[in-house]
Amino acid sequence: MSSLYVGGGATFTMSFYRVIRSRERRDAQARDTITATGLELDALVGYEFMRASAVYFFVQGELRAPTYLVKFESGNSLKNSYVPGFGAEIGMVF
Repeated sequence: MSSLYVGGGATFTMSFYRVIRSRERRDAQARDTITATGLELDALVGYEFMRASAVYFFVQGELRAPTYLVKFESGNSLKNSYVPGFGAEIGMVF
């Protein structure tokens, strides 16, 4: 027995990034920490197989699309980045 499944949802996330400062702004610290928080929309698709046995397997792919921009100010410039994510899993359930 096998089955295909799809799903979706939303997640509130908090991410931390470490960036290297420009040469002009390096004083006591060479790196800055950027914190990005917001809502991410999630979508997944997967396939389960060998479900009739005591141990069955699955393959799953996930897409995470944030609804926010990661903003960072460096000197006189402001940088906005969009950082989506993708994940793939292979596993077994027993």
